Amino acid sequence: MSESPEKRCARWDADWDECAGLLSGAAYSIGYHSRLNHQERVHPTRESAAYARALVESGDSARYARALRCIRTVLALQDPDPYSPTYGIWPWYAEEPLSEMAPPDWNWADFVGTSLCHLHEALPPAFPEADALRAELREALLCAAYSIFRRNVRPDYTNIALMGTVVTGYAGETFAQPLLLAYARSRIRTFRTLLEETGGVAEYNSPTYSWVAVEECERLLALVRDDAVRRDTEHVLRFLWTDLARHFHPATRQLAGPHSRAYQLYTPESLLQQLPLPGNSAPCSCPADLRERFAKLPLKPPATGLEVRCRHIRREPDSASTRSVTWMSEAACFGTVSRGNLWVQQHPVLAYWTCGGGCHPAAFQVRFLRDGNPCASMGVRSVQRENTALTGFFIAKNLGDYHVSLDRPPNGIFQAERLVVRFELTVPGAAVRACGDAAAVFSAGQTALRVAWDPGAAFDGRPVRTAFGRGEACVWVDFVLAEGPARAYDFATGLALRLAAAFEVLPAAAADLPPDSPVLTASSTVWTARWRNLELEIPAQGDNA
Repeated sequence: MSESPEKRCARWDADWDECAGLLSGAAYSIGYHSRLNHQERVHPTRESAAYARALVESGDSARYARALRCIRTVLALQDPDPYSPTYGIWPWYAEEPLSEMAPPDWNWADFVGTSLCHLHEALPPAFPEADALRAELREALLCAAYSIFRRNVRPDYTNIALMGTVVTGYAGETFAQPLLLAYARSRIRTFRTLLEETGGVAEYNSPTYSWVAVEECERLLALVRDDAVRRDTEHVLRFLWTDLARHFHPATRQLAGPHSRAYQLYTPESLLQQLPLPGNSAPCSCPADLRERFAKLPLKPPATGLEVRCRHIRREPDSASTRSVTWMSEAACFGTVSRGNLWVQQHPVLAYWTCGGGCHPAAFQVRFLRDGNPCASMGVRSVQRENTALTGFFIAKNLGDYHVSLDRPPNGIFQAERLVVRFELTVPGAAVRACGDAAAVFSAGQTALRVAWDPGAAFDGRPVRTAFGRGEACVWVDFVLAEGPARAYDFATGLALRLAAAFEVLPAAAADLPPDSPVLTASSTVWTARWRNLELEIPAQGDNA
């Protein structure tokens, strides 16, 4: 939000399609919602609405005709029918109507709606057809706001919970809709209460959505004047900045793991540019007393590291709550989550460390692959103390394939030739070597991550085979659960899996010490894994993740 309207206009001007009245660009794909081919030429609604906003906010009257054309083209693509299941939302692209999406994305009421709030607020009296356009924007915003009200997402859907508060709060206050304003007050108060009672954000440490949440709080304070909304928003904003500061690792310039939602392995540069880091000039709402934490860790000799523990999802009993542990030293950070899964957007076991040479830091992650493609249906349980963690894996009965929920196979049956749990280190010059029969050392620079696993690992009654591999700028160890001719695997009824591993981040020079593997004992429904001073229960026949 700190980028000037002129810079935003300049970034998008070359993509303007005069014939279509929208921006044009290559289709992007996250594996769901859109059926269009990746990189197909399309006209996006969200970006076009943001462009129209920038054109208006630039104050350049020569740009107003284009802005008017763009706004009205976007408005025409909204579903205004209150009896329709897609009421109030937009398709991603003009080329793909809501009826053809897989499925439609209800978040577009929030994403496009926030841009329309700014547009309505910024329209100058001299804007062409200003009064008529304000009336059109009013109708579109009310449709979006009541769609958001009807959907009523939970407060643990962090970015959308906040974004929807912007649209309903602005529409309720600006257009004298008491129901919408009361709803916005309730929504931000519920969000604040959840944070205070839980102690952490449900979408924890997300390199994407942590910053979106900050921006939405800033947007609320810019657009909504209601005292109750503003008071709760200021508390939430302080909490979000504190959470970012506690989990940022200065040496690697990464938001430390674990991550609940991430679209890439490394923290995007667009987020780093918004943080109070040396050399950044963007305006920043970070409280002054938190800024030093982004520059250096508060380590006091002879401390071996800093440990941050958070609860993110509260359950009864509390032992079933989702919690994260993040350990940081000057050169490395390592984090795990107590309950998670291996969806491509989730990093439940994640380490970064510096390697020198000006390249990205080393990044260690755990993945689940079905025929070489990311698959979400593998659950994890972890317990961590400082730089060591014990993790167990189990078949997730309730999840999808590439997406965590949108592409669940019929009856939970997956067709596969090869199922693999992969431990992977990414950085130029990465190395991995065996260390005994049931251990390996991943190394890069002066730091290593040693992993030791249960030598009795088995899946569906057969031993699990390990295989070492190397790709471009990455190395891995595969735990091959199954391989051979394609066959059906019934994840819904549960498949027996015995797989646990112990992780330890340590100086490379100490990595060759004799490894010690976790020990597993069985009961009727769980494996109990023990390693050093850590103990963990793992579902033996699959479970909900």
